[in-house]
Amino acid sequence: MAIEGEQNRKKNGREVGHVTRHFDADGRLLQENIHGITSIPPDAKRI
Repeated sequence: MAIEGEQNRKKNGREVGHVTRHFDADGRLLQENIHGITSIPPDAKRI
């Protein structure tokens, strides 16, 4: 069974990163961790 909210994505053979979300007993988001994203994609736009 996978951890809820955790996802792995691959782009051009490299791992882009994954997001781990931690919830409390009521299902509210306590913490969100983004791992492994080390570079900005060339097609990224400023917000």
